[in-house]
Amino acid sequence: MSNEQSKTFYLHRSGLETFQRCPRKWWLGYTVDGLGIAREGLDIALCRGTFVHDGLARLLSGEGFYSALAEVLAKFDTEIKRRGLQIPAEGDALFTYQEQRALIEAMLYGWYRYRLPKFLERYEVLETEREEVVEIGTFQTIEGPMRLVWLGKADAIVRERATGAWLVVSFKTTSAYGDWNEKRAMTDVQGLSELWAVEQRLIRWHEDAQNQPYEAWAWGKVNPSQEVYERLCQQHDWRA
Repeated sequence: MSNEQSKTFYLHRSGLETFQRCPRKWWLGYTVDGLGIAREGLDIALCRGTFVHDGLARLLSGEGFYSALAEVLAKFDTEIKRRGLQIPAEGDALFTYQEQRALIEAMLYGWYRYRLPKFLERYEVLETEREEVVEIGTFQTIEGPMRLVWLGKADAIVRERATGAWLVVSFKTTSAYGDWNEKRAMTDVQGLSELWAVEQRLIRWHEDAQNQPYEAWAWGKVNPSQEVYERLCQQHDWRA
């Protein structure tokens, strides 16, 4: 390869899935003028999911419910004032805003009240929403050398208390749940890529992780020794 300086191209799950559906939409949304073109208004479902995930991360990190809720709703209000929502022509903007705000609060309260206690009984939370940056490699293209970097962010990494198994958590907000969701989860690009990205980071962190087979990491069955676990926590502030 020549000494020509390489450009860096960042890959991520949403961009990859957009490209698979429509390359032109991907080009318009992610590459035009370096950043892509986005609608001013926020997609309603995507916006709701974003702020619910923010609240879940705060609760998993030990923040109190009302404190977490206040922070999430304040950020929601700020973002709506800045960009607004994509309201259908026949829609009511004020009603939609109030509806989504109430849904965010209800979803977070329901999870906090009914799911979080059982979740914490079973799992120890090691970290939440950590950005993963994985070097894929540098490749020669018609525009010269291109450095590819994968970006991802798992909702949480937890350790099952009974077995010591580490698992990567990926929350989903959905209007309904059934067999289709179960089947889709087995091949979900987001979930699989987050597992892979976390694996790459842990392998880099400690050579002991290199002895774990990929299949074990992929299905969340890694069970490192307590010594390795404690060393990782000390070196990388996992308990902070």
